Amino acid sequence: MNSDAQLSKDAAKAELQHQEEVVYRERRQRDKILNELRKQAEERKAQAERVERRAQRAIMQPDDQSTEAQRSDVNEENTITTFEEAFERIKEATGVTNTQEVVERFISQGDTQRHLELLKVENEKTLERLKEEREKLRADFQEMKYSGEAKLSSGQQVLEEFASHLRRGEAQRRCQRASGQTDPSPEHRAGWSGAPGDKLQHVKIPRGHVPAAQLPPSSEEYVLELLSVSEQKLLQLLEELQGKELNDILKEMEEAEFNASIEGKLPAYNMRISLPESHKQDLFDEDEVSSDEDPDVISRAALKRQSQQIIDSRTKRKTRPKKKKGKQ
Repeated sequence: MNSDAQLSKDAAKAELQHQEEVVYRERRQRDKILNELRKQAEERKAQAERVERRAQRAIMQPDDQSTEAQRSDVNEENTITTFEEAFERIKEATGVTNTQEVVERFISQGDTQRHLELLKVENEKTLERLKEEREKLRADFQEMKYSGEAKLSSGQQVLEEFASHLRRGEAQRRCQRASGQTDPSPEHRAGWSGAPGDKLQHVKIPRGHVPAAQLPPSSEEYVLELLSVSEQKLLQLLEELQGKELNDILKEMEEAEFNASIEGKLPAYNMRISLPESHKQDLFDEDEVSSDEDPDVISRAALKRQSQQIIDSRTKRKTRPKKKKGKQ
């Protein structure tokens, strides 16, 4: 029951609010219609007054009034009528109701116009100032642009100078590394200069490439001359090794190192006789033929290995330290 009462109450309130809105709208409509009727009545009243004033003027004018005076009165009446109609339109446009409000509105419009004119003058001055600043900034930009290009060109020139100096320094360091001059001490140069000469002593070059003047090993000219001779020897080795198999060259190198190691371990009284090249080749051929005919004969490589093992065992036996007797 309470819910029904609440619903009835809400419905009554809504209906009341709706009726109030309807009454308010109707009242506003009636006020609007009343205002329009009042304006029409005032206009008609003003028009009637004008007609009455014209009639009164016509009655008060003497019969002998000239036509020219009547024409001027008619023109004056037309001007007044025009002004009155314009005033009515102004009142409708501005929403005022009396002449005083229209005058105040026009006065305020005049103040606004003067204010706008002042703003216009200030804006024009500001515009001129901004144009001058823009021209000044443009001139500064052009000056900075050309000066920046000049600085950039000078900077590039300095950079190129440093780069060329760096290239010269790198080339000098490469030359120093190539000639063994990274350590300026004569001992270092003398120690380094013997390495390529020792490795390439077995290579013979024409005598015309050998330096005629005797230079001290600690001098820079000696190192450069040694490098030149080593280069000639390396080029000669490349020419000699062209067309040969790498395995054959390595085998020859291993045999040469083996023979050198055996010779280094032999005693001083053991002398080796160097045979001519043709005789040596004949002996090798005979050994190969005999080894091929008799399979029981030991090959040269096996003989070398056995001899090397015997020499190694003897040297180890001789160099074996004696055991010290311990205390009883």
